[in-house]
Amino acid sequence: MQLDDGPEVLVAELNRDLNRALLILEEACEQEGIDTTNLEPPPIPALVTRAQSLGTDLVRAAVALTEAAARTGRIDEATTSRLVGGASLIAVKAARVAWNLGDASRPPDLADAIEPILLLVERANAELRRDARSLAPFAPALLVARFAAAHGAMIDLVTPWIAEVSATSRAELNARIAAGCAPSPFCRKTAEAQAS
Repeated sequence: MQLDDGPEVLVAELNRDLNRALLILEEACEQEGIDTTNLEPPPIPALVTRAQSLGTDLVRAAVALTEAAARTGRIDEATTSRLVGGASLIAVKAARVAWNLGDASRPPDLADAIEPILLLVERANAELRRDARSLAPFAPALLVARFAAAHGAMIDLVTPWIAEVSATSRAELNARIAAGCAPSPFCRKTAEAQAS
């Protein structure tokens, strides 16, 4: 994918990658002798259904906003790609956390595995808000409002989860950011600054 391909290409590539992953999973099941034709899907907890629905709404609103803004030819294409990518990231991560919190039959992920995800969602929400503000002047007010409502609904869902992140996890992440050894989403600006 090229930087100037736009959000519709990003969504198409995400769909292609998902379909590829499903084919790989089907092949792995066949190799292990697992008959997938009569497997019933596990019940989806209400919290997961809600997170998935909000995630879908958020990604759709991000795509609509970026497509409208891109048509003006007056916006930074990196911002449009970041907006759709950020919305997709939040949607996927929120659903993962919702599975952890909403399915009593699953063994819970360790807090040290979930808390970094929530810190990533927190950061991505802030970046999404910033990017949406920069695109807002170039898109119809209705699409801006639709995106704001979808993003606000997702924030309402994840804020209580983020509030539960321990001070220790925050301090550890901040120390890793300061040392330049945090995971890439948290060190991206540092890496960009060193390159320039």
